[in-house]
Amino acid sequence: MSELRRLNLAFAALLLLAAACGDDSEGTQASVTADAADAGEGSGSADGSGSGADASPDSDSSDTAADTTPVEPGDDGAACTQNTDCASGFCLTDEQGFPGGLCTVFDCSSRQDCFGVGTACLRGQFNGNLCVPLCVVDADCREGYECRGTGTGSYCYPSFANSNLDPVCASDFIAADDVTNFSFGGVSRLDRHRIAFDVPTGSTSLFVLAWDQGHTLVPDLIRAPTAGELQMQTYASYLFTPISLGEVSPVLLPGGPDYTQYVEGGRYEMEFGTDGPATEDLCYLVFTESESLSATGEPLVVDLNFYFVGADGLTADSAVGDPAFTRLIDSFNAVYSTANLTVGEVRYFDVGGDILARFQVIRDSDEVYELVKLSRQPGSSRDALLSANVFFIEGFAGQSSSVLGISTGIPGAAGVHGQAGTGLVFSAEYLRQTGNVNGPQLVGQVLAHELGHYLGLFHTTEQSGGQFDQLDDTERCSTIENGNLGACADYNNLMFPIAATRTSLELSDGQVSIIRANPLTKPVGGRR
Repeated sequence: MSELRRLNLAFAALLLLAAACGDDSEGTQASVTADAADAGEGSGSADGSGSGADASPDSDSSDTAADTTPVEPGDDGAACTQNTDCASGFCLTDEQGFPGGLCTVFDCSSRQDCFGVGTACLRGQFNGNLCVPLCVVDADCREGYECRGTGTGSYCYPSFANSNLDPVCASDFIAADDVTNFSFGGVSRLDRHRIAFDVPTGSTSLFVLAWDQGHTLVPDLIRAPTAGELQMQTYASYLFTPISLGEVSPVLLPGGPDYTQYVEGGRYEMEFGTDGPATEDLCYLVFTESESLSATGEPLVVDLNFYFVGADGLTADSAVGDPAFTRLIDSFNAVYSTANLTVGEVRYFDVGGDILARFQVIRDSDEVYELVKLSRQPGSSRDALLSANVFFIEGFAGQSSSVLGISTGIPGAAGVHGQAGTGLVFSAEYLRQTGNVNGPQLVGQVLAHELGHYLGLFHTTEQSGGQFDQLDDTERCSTIENGNLGACADYNNLMFPIAATRTSLELSDGQVSIIRANPLTKPVGGRR
C-alpha cells in the first residue's frame, strides 16, 4: 500500500507532501446472521458490526441452519430490470453492479423488512443496508453471484469477477515437497498451483490477476513460450502487491523496457504458492493488450469511479459543476498528457448512512481496506469493469493523520471491485485551498501520483534514500534523506516522493510504457 504523507516543511513557499509505503493489512468485514426466533423460516438479520463482505453467525444462531429456499420472482434476491418487478418496489440494476438486477429492500434494519423466505438484512453497504438471500454453497445463488461468509450468516452477492471478464478456475497442484525453488517473500514451503493460458501474437503487455479467497497466495514464477522462466524474486522490485494483498495477486508484464522480451504470443505458465487445499483450484483473469506502449501511440483513457465520503461539499450531483473538482480533473489530465492519457468516463456515487459516519475520516490502514471493499461493479460490460475506484473522504486522523492519499496496490487489481486492492482513498483536505497552495491543482497532482502507483509505478527515489525504482531512464536523488530537495534530479517527476504544487510534472519513457501496459488504460472507444 502506498501512502501520500504531509511533512511540516517549507520549500519554495509551498506546502510539501511526502509519500511513503506503509504497512498492509486486511480489514474486518460485515456480518449477516440468521435470527434465532425466525430460524425455522431461514430468516436473518444484521448484527450491526463491521462493513464489507464475509459474514459470521452470532452466538444465538450458530447452531441454526439457514433456509436456502429458491428465490421466487419478485422476492428479494430475484432478477429484475425495473422497480415494478420487485415486491419491495426497489431494483438494483445490472448497471449498478448487480448482474441481472437484484430485487431488495433499501436501507433495511432487520430481516422483518425483507420480502421472501430465506432472506436477511445485509448491513454495511456504502449507500444503505440491503436485503439479500441466504445460502450455504455457491450453487444456492443465481448466476453471477456467489455465496459469501460462513455458517448461517452466508449470503448471495455479486461474484468476485464478472463473467464478462472470462474468469477461469483451473490449476494443477504441486505439493511443497516437490518444489525445488521458492523463496520470494520469505515463504519457502507453500504448496503450488500452476495455471496455463494463451497470449495472442502481437500482444504488447499482459496482466494476470489470480485469487484464492481465504488463503495466502504468492507468485513464484512465470514461464514464457520461448523467452524462458522469470523468477518472481528476480522480478520482485515490481511485485510489491502480491505479497501485501495475501489472497489476491495482480501481475503486470512488462514492468519496463527490460522485460519486454517476456511478452510474446503462445502458451504461458505461472506458478503460485498457496496455503489453500490441494483440491481447490485457483481462479484467474488474463488481460492482454496490443496498443503501443509509447506516448506516440494512440490516445488512451482511464475511467474513474468517484465515491464521495464526506468530501468537502462534493456529491454525485454537485461534482460535475463544482469549479474546484473541475480544476482537479484538469490538473490530472495535464500530468498524464505526457503519456497521451486522459480521464475517460467518470461515474459518481454518494456514500451515506452509517458508512459515511464511519469512514469520512480514516484513522488506520485497516479502515482503508474496509472502505475499498465497499466498491462494487460499475456495470457488467468489460469496458465498465476496467475502471479505477477513487474514494474521496474528508481526511485522515489518528495514526494516519499525516496521510493525504493511499493506493492499495502497486499495481492494483484491475477488473474486479469490492475486494482488497481495488481502489484509492483520497483526502479532500486541500481541495478548496487558495493562496500559496493551489488546492485543486495540488489534489489533482496527488491523485495522478497515487493512480501512478495503482497502474504500477514506484517512487523514483524512496524518501528514506538508497532505494529506487526498477527503471533505467528515471533520475535518482542521492541527497533526499538530507532534505536537499532542490538538488534532486527527479524532483519534477510525477513519482518523486515529496510533492508540491508544481507547474508541470514529468514522466520518463519507461514510466509511460508501464502506464500504457495496464489494462485500466484503454483506447478511447473502450474495451469490448
